[in-house]
Amino acid sequence: MEGFFRYQSRTHNENFLNYGNLRVGTLKDFRSHEHKRGVSDSLEGIKRVTHRLSPIYDVDNPNPLDERALSAFNMISPGTITDFKIIGGPQLVHNIVLQDHFVFCMSSVKSFSLFDELEGSETCVEIERPQFFFRRLTYSLNNIVPVEFLGYVEVVYGSKEELYNGENFGFSPINRKSSEYAGQLEVRAIWKPVVKQEISPVIINDKKLTRYLASCLDINNR
Repeated sequence: MEGFFRYQSRTHNENFLNYGNLRVGTLKDFRSHEHKRGVSDSLEGIKRVTHRLSPIYDVDNPNPLDERALSAFNMISPGTITDFKIIGGPQLVHNIVLQDHFVFCMSSVKSFSLFDELEGSETCVEIERPQFFFRRLTYSLNNIVPVEFLGYVEVVYGSKEELYNGENFGFSPINRKSSEYAGQLEVRAIWKPVVKQEISPVIINDKKLTRYLASCLDINNR
């Protein structure tokens, strides 16, 4: 399996490479504007589902898709009201906010161009054997908070808005980002808390992680 690449400041990557020091963030945390450009994303873990009603919605003789949308969006439950109409075909909007997850972000490519995408990054460290690295990192993370490792996935870039399909809320926003971030070619590792609870970023110090790391790029050498 090919490696992944972590772009950070020189100091952070030196601590990562030499001591196994790293920060595992969360979806909610990445929505903070305190992060630098390329990291902060106010819509992290959020998507919007929309549906436009028929020109006349009659609750006593409804269009089936309209009825399902109103129910799914928690607006009108079937059979709860009668003799009611909605005129004009308004657009319904439902925001999906995922349960918070732990996330560790990387890139699938080794390129000097990534230094321009991630503000403040100066060096790159390669994670050479991801399957072993994340097995160990999951072990270390579980020593702090019980988690289930969901794997690592490529981020999909594009719209975070989707039309209601009549069955469910469609794609998960857990690995979806808007097109402005596409140059990062991000891969993210994801952990779900075993117990549903408020979570916050975790600092890991595990020197055994360093056996899977190698220095590979320095912004001063481009």
